Parts: sequence; C-alpha cells; structure tokens
Amino acid sequence: MVCYKQDFLDILPLFSYQNSQYMIKSLLFRKQAKVDKTENSAMITWGPSHIIGGEFSDEICNILQNQLQNRKSPCGIYCPEGEWKSYITHTFFGNLEERQINLYQHDGLTDANCQTENPHIIQTTKEWFQCDLSSIVKNEIYSYTSVDDFIQNGFGLALVIDGQVCGYCLSEYSIDNECAITIWVDEEHRGRGYAKMMTRLFLQYNRHKNWNIFWACESDNIPSNNLAQSAGFVLSSSLKYYEWRR
Repeated sequence: MVCYKQDFLDILPLFSYQNSQYMIKSLLFRKQAKVDKTENSAMITWGPSHIIGGEFSDEICNILQNQLQNRKSPCGIYCPEGEWKSYITHTFFGNLEERQINLYQHDGLTDANCQTENPHIIQTTKEWFQCDLSSIVKNEIYSYTSVDDFIQNGFGLALVIDGQVCGYCLSEYSIDNECAITIWVDEEHRGRGYAKMMTRLFLQYNRHKNWNIFWACESDNIPSNNLAQSAGFVLSSSLKYYEWRR
C-alpha cells in the first residue's frame, strides 16, 4: 500500500462521489494535476477535465469561470449533485451537454482457453521502451510520472504489425493494487479480434498482481462497452458529467 501524506488525506474525501477513486488517488499521490483548494472544497484540473469536490465555494466558482474563459477546446466538468450541479447547469446553460461514463469492474476470472501467445502482441518492457517504436505508447502513459514509474507500477502490451505500433492495451492510474485499462487499435486493424485478445492477455499476465481492474468508457461508446462485457467486466456504476463547449 502507498503511504499517503496528510494533505492527500485531507483532499481525497472531498471527491468521495467520484466512482473512479483509483484515478483521483493516482493524480493526488503523483501530484500530476493542478489542485485548487479552499477550506472545505477543491477542484482538480487534469488535461481537459475539471473535477469539483466538497462544499459549494464561491472561490472555486471564480477559478472555474476564469479557466473556462480562456479555453478554446471542449472540456469535461464533474461535480457533486445538489448546489454544485445547480450552479454549473445555470451558469453555463447553452454550453453544456450532459454525458455519462460507465465504470466496469473485472469479475476476477480469466479465460483459460485464451491464446497466450501472438507474434504481433508484445509486452512493453523497459528494453522495448528503448526502441524507436515506443513513442506512441510513451505518449499514452501520461498517468505515470515516467517510463520507470510505468515499468514499476504498471503493465502494457503493444500490437506491432509490419514494424508499426497499431494498438496497445495499458494500465492507467495504477495505485493501491487498482488500475484501469486503456486500449486502442488502429482503424485499419479493427474487427480482427486484437482488442479482445490484448485485453484477455492483459488479464492473464496480471493474475499474479491481484489487481482490481476497472474499465471506464462513455456510455454511448457501444464497441467499448461490448468489449468490456465480453472480457468479463461487470458494470459497477455510472457517473454523469457535463461536456463544456464554447
């Protein structure tokens, strides 16, 4: 288990409504995200996401408005029900689309009959990251502070065809024996079962870690939802958020 500092323990309870606790813990522990905090509220800004927690705060409202004022690209706003939701929907009315994230949790079982070797699927070891092919994967392990952090605390597979990385299956936000899966296959190679195979191999390779593995995806991403279910993931919760567009 990770040893947390007091400032972490003070902030984490403010985001108890968030179903992706592994992500919140990873961001706070690795200090990757910008955190604005008042006495009883906080906002985490991570890439295109603004995650609000705690009691309603005029100070956090002002910070959010200033950040959105300078944004030109879409972003997601996550907030608790009640006063926060009322404020967001009224203040940014006309610029919001309600969206939903589905969170799946693996049932702990793996398919013993799954093919365990495929010449195109390669484990992303420390040696592999030294080759020129690894640049695409390096760009996708942004939830870790470095390649070494990923090697030590994460796990990944790359789909390599004709000398090109055409897909990957990676752990993200791994912390406290929990992580999520992120997966991608180039459009040209979809429909051939690579995504399902990589997912099952990922689950097999990580049985010894005893990870609690999650899969988060948009509710309207039918292929991702179907793949999660076919690989043994069970819907555990869903969370609504707002996509903001200028």
